[in-house]
Amino acid sequence: MSFIPNKMVRKRIFILKQHYDKVITFLGEFGVMQIEQLESGSRDLLSGYAGEDRELISRYSQRMRSLKVSLNKRKETSMNIRGLRRAMLLADRIKIDARLNLLHRERDLLEAQRKDAESMLSLLNRLIGFSGDLSILNNEEIESFIISKGGFSKQSLASFYSMSSRVSCGLIKVKDSFIVSISREDHDTVMGFFDSHKLNAAALPRLKGSLNRNIKAERRKIAMIEGRLKRIESEINRISDRYYNIISNLSEYFDIEARKTGFSSKIKSTKSVVVIEGWVEESRSKSLDDSLEKITDGNYYAEVADTKEEPPTSMNNPALFKLYEFFIRFYSIPKSSEIDPTIFFGIAFPIFFGLMISDVGYGLFTLLLSFFAVKAMANPHRRSTAGGRLSNFIHTIAGRDALLVLFKAMIPGSMIAIVFGVIFNQYFGFAMPYHPLFSVTKNVMTLLLISGYIGVFMVSFGFILGALDAFFVRDVRRALGRIGWLFASLGIVALGLMVLYRQPINQLNIQTFISYLSAILGFIMVLWFEGTQSLMQIPSVISHILSYMRLVGILLASIILAEVINMGFLSSLSGSIPVLILGILLLIFGQIFNIILALFEAGIQGARLIYVEFFSKFLTGNGHLFKPFNIKRKLTSYIYKNQSKGID
Repeated sequence: MSFIPNKMVRKRIFILKQHYDKVITFLGEFGVMQIEQLESGSRDLLSGYAGEDRELISRYSQRMRSLKVSLNKRKETSMNIRGLRRAMLLADRIKIDARLNLLHRERDLLEAQRKDAESMLSLLNRLIGFSGDLSILNNEEIESFIISKGGFSKQSLASFYSMSSRVSCGLIKVKDSFIVSISREDHDTVMGFFDSHKLNAAALPRLKGSLNRNIKAERRKIAMIEGRLKRIESEINRISDRYYNIISNLSEYFDIEARKTGFSSKIKSTKSVVVIEGWVEESRSKSLDDSLEKITDGNYYAEVADTKEEPPTSMNNPALFKLYEFFIRFYSIPKSSEIDPTIFFGIAFPIFFGLMISDVGYGLFTLLLSFFAVKAMANPHRRSTAGGRLSNFIHTIAGRDALLVLFKAMIPGSMIAIVFGVIFNQYFGFAMPYHPLFSVTKNVMTLLLISGYIGVFMVSFGFILGALDAFFVRDVRRALGRIGWLFASLGIVALGLMVLYRQPINQLNIQTFISYLSAILGFIMVLWFEGTQSLMQIPSVISHILSYMRLVGILLASIILAEVINMGFLSSLSGSIPVLILGILLLIFGQIFNIILALFEAGIQGARLIYVEFFSKFLTGNGHLFKPFNIKRKLTSYIYKNQSKGID
């Protein structure tokens, strides 16, 4: 385990052109190199490398992807595709493009026709009760509209009858609607009436014959369309059964080949030699050389390139703390030469989170919620309709991966909240019949003092890390400046504690001497190594230490609110049934509100205390992550990954 990201080296590899595909495939399967543009020294000597078959492979990739989307999904099994030429030959033998396009166009047209027929049938069903020939409703002289019975109010219906004395119109009652027939000469007048009374009037099309005959005709039309759609779907299924698996394999194969040729703009060559350059973890550099020796039969040359470019950051955290890298990336990625604060965040955040909640009931609720959410997101297809709606709402706030990390991060914090809850004897704000190991309400000053000591430790540790960071990159002035801030802050804290405990600070003794010496020496070092403007940070350093007292403030707010809710519930037990019901509702919704408030405050403030008060003392950030070229195969077979133990 290292608090410093993996050391990176810029590797330059010279290989014969004939080995290019093998080498780039190997690099991708093991994800060992972040391929970069060649630096100017090498670039000036070489011409651009035109990736073989780049455009051709891209066309094959797009074609296979398009065909796969056009087919119905089937079970996928791995196939062994032996080389690019073999893949192209297999793809050329698949001659279903034109037929699939024709089937899909016909299906789209039929579905549009079915939608129109269903709309017409729905309209005809609203006319049930009309016994005449439909042609009388819509001809050269008359046009008709249908309005639901609920559309007419008593006032609008009375107005309509009043209007009928001025224009030629009539009203026919049918099943659940009214048919309004008017003279075409009065169209504008009637339309104005519909608009003024906000009536949703649907115009009837020109139809002939009886209503029953028209309904039967539309049903026959829909049945005929559905029959043709079934035949089309059957043919697509038949084609999918035969071709889906091979097209899926070829699609993956050509996508990978297209990614491999995508580096051609970065790679340079002579007539026979190709040069590849990029970042590699120093610990894997020797293993990479050994592997290239085997792949190229010794026909390669590799060197470490001198560069002033900032290396990418490859975080090196144990599996237990990998989860918290998300929070570091959210804040700022450390540079490759900086201390990686992931482990510190992974230790501090759960403690702060648990301390600010400190309730067995709330901690257990959060723990179960986190386990349920993690399991639900691991199996996204197994959730109820209500769960799906809730999930959709939550996903509008944050993405699935971010939510998964957040819920996983709450698990250790919830466990710590349960432990503190047992110590403080807090169970949804109620007390169990045992004496608490530590009473929060009776020892507020002690808790505030403890939180202050936590602040002193975090800020001081931040300055120490800042000094180590600076020494690591040989920035002695900055390192000594950080040490100066450490001495100054400790001296100020020591004098502040003396005032708090009513000890004289104007009398010379060993304690006051050391406190004054530490503060004065610290300020001298800060002035000397960071300049006079840095003294403006004195109030912020003191406020950062005091800021950790919010740990106790949020804890007290949660406990007091829970007790108030519980008192309201307990007082309702001696009242009437309506009062008891109100008390129960207060208990349920009040506790839910307090849990939500506690979670948000503990999560946000816990992260803030680390981001602002701790990270600001040492983390410069603005690094960029190490993103090696990586080939992930699902169907096609790995070429090198399955043949060796890989790169250590």
